[in-house]
Amino acid sequence: MEKPHVAALRRAISIAGSQSALADGLSRYLKRPTLGQQTISKWLKDETLLDAIYWPAFEHVTDNGVTRAHLRPDVFRSGKAA
Repeated sequence: MEKPHVAALRRAISIAGSQSALADGLSRYLKRPTLGQQTISKWLKDETLLDAIYWPAFEHVTDNGVTRAHLRPDVFRSGKAA
């Protein structure tokens, strides 16, 4: 079964249209021209838990289709009793 944060990354790629398009949108938002398609591919391969600096960029690029809670469910709990 795919981890929730990896599924969220795949959803963000789908919303953006491609890994390259997602990388371009994130790069523009973050003003980091070095963020490219290879970074997105590595995040998928390594199942990377993304740092907080990326959360608002994903929300912006996906028009809140992928939120920080999707990217880091370990940090943002649903509020339900465990």
